[in-house]
Amino acid sequence: MPWFDDVGHQTNSFTDYVGQFYLNPNNGAIVWLQNECPVEHAFGCIGVCGNQLPPQIPVDRIISANAMTYADEWSYDDGPWLPNYQAYNANDFEKGILGNWRAQAQFTYRQEIDRNENFNSGRFYLTPFNWKSPNNDPDKWVFTSAVSAYDPNGNAIEEYNILGVYSTGLYGYNKTLPVAIAKNAQNQSVAFESFENLYASGTKFEEGLPYVGSDGPLDDLNAHTGKQSIRMIPGRQLKVANIVANSQIQQEGMIVRAWIKVNRNKPLPAPGVLKARLQFMTQGMELVSKAGEWALYEAAFPFYNPDLAGVPNPTLPQLVMGGLHPVTIELSGNNYVTGDVHIDDVRVQPYQAEMACYVYDKAQRILASFDDQHFAMLMEYNSEGQLVRKLKETVEGVKTISETQYNVKGVVRQ
Repeated sequence: MPWFDDVGHQTNSFTDYVGQFYLNPNNGAIVWLQNECPVEHAFGCIGVCGNQLPPQIPVDRIISANAMTYADEWSYDDGPWLPNYQAYNANDFEKGILGNWRAQAQFTYRQEIDRNENFNSGRFYLTPFNWKSPNNDPDKWVFTSAVSAYDPNGNAIEEYNILGVYSTGLYGYNKTLPVAIAKNAQNQSVAFESFENLYASGTKFEEGLPYVGSDGPLDDLNAHTGKQSIRMIPGRQLKVANIVANSQIQQEGMIVRAWIKVNRNKPLPAPGVLKARLQFMTQGMELVSKAGEWALYEAAFPFYNPDLAGVPNPTLPQLVMGGLHPVTIELSGNNYVTGDVHIDDVRVQPYQAEMACYVYDKAQRILASFDDQHFAMLMEYNSEGQLVRKLKETVEGVKTISETQYNVKGVVRQ
């Protein structure tokens, strides 16, 4: 586009004259308006030369630099959020798949610092971040982490760091509150079910886990945390999770933990009476510890795992990779009838993952937070909703951690 001076001579650049950039409010275009000239000069997209930006900018006082990329296309399983979306004929924008710009990856700038001069140390020249090819200059702009999955509410539910270690979060209570936060695990390789909430007319728990009363009726008179548990029916498999069998579970194995309560006139289940099952593998659940009336049971699934020399161990089975697979728990034996054994607060995770879980009340206050060993920190509130007591489950029983009493000075009324 040619530029002309005040006497009609062509010039090479608009920068030869005084003016300003601004945003046209009518069409959203970035334009240049030369002083004393009413004609706007519109610009297209600001590009770069190929995949390279200038090696340096004339700024030598940079002390720290970070960059972040964004994306507006995020696919997800919309069933738990919009189970009947097809009936509404919703498009990808209405379902949150397109159109929402969210953070995708983070980078930090790496540069050796000249420490020879005290007055000038800690500063460096900056190579601009190449937003068209973020990984084009890994020696300078170092990748630190990236989000691989969001839910429609904008919550990051899976991310990974520079070492390729994944972290994930599960959301419940109508997808508004975190119920599990896990490190060294992918999103669909972990699960936590407290049996607190039912959806879809009472047919599904969190994460779309199907439920039918014939697998075990709910009991609101017995609960490890929250307001209810499930009465186990001997001989019936209770589905407690749906997970994706990935390479991490294949190599490391998997852990299932659950809290069990048995009627006082019946013994605790012996090893093998409670069984957890994934695909073709069945593993007996063994007692870990007791805390009051409830007992913690665990099943550890070993899987195909190369030995130290890298040779596969043929005695361990291999999982069928990919796809959702149910995890079930079954009560066997002739010593129990329906109602003798209650189950609550079940977690499933890869063997080397670390996970914290949470249970809330109807006012969205935390009732219990579970540590990595699946022992709960129990919260008790008074009638005004104030936290008055914290109790901790341990291998030696339930211990009081703290207790608070509130006193508000009364007001004498005339």
